[in-house]
Amino acid sequence: MKAAGFIIIMLLASCNMNSQTPTKKQLFAELKKQNVIDPVAAYQISMLETGHLSSRIAKENHNLFGLKRGKEYMKFKNWKECVKFFADLECKKWEKYGIGGNYYDFVAWWGYKSGHHCGKSDVKYSEYLKKINCEFN
Repeated sequence: MKAAGFIIIMLLASCNMNSQTPTKKQLFAELKKQNVIDPVAAYQISMLETGHLSSRIAKENHNLFGLKRGKEYMKFKNWKECVKFFADLECKKWEKYGIGGNYYDFVAWWGYKSGHHCGKSDVKYSEYLKKINCEFN
């Protein structure tokens, strides 16, 4: 009976770990695992869109990239599902954009633009991305 209880606790802990907001290190590792075209830029997008993983959308919807369907933010079962969705969508859009282009230009073409989280809208979104440090402490 003790063994069964231990297994149930371990399964619940495993499910809970997958659904929580990741650490920055976990996110970057998952971006690389999912073969995102530019994991550094994708990480920077996530940090900018979620306030360094602290936004309500990141925590409640597990949406780490500000992804929308229409005007509504998308919801994911867990953060890894969101990263997988981002990687698949990125790949499809990259094929349309044309392989070999500048990834930061691609991000603008994709529809990521300066807005409320960037302050002045006359500054390019990509300039904000490039300022985000990709070091993990």
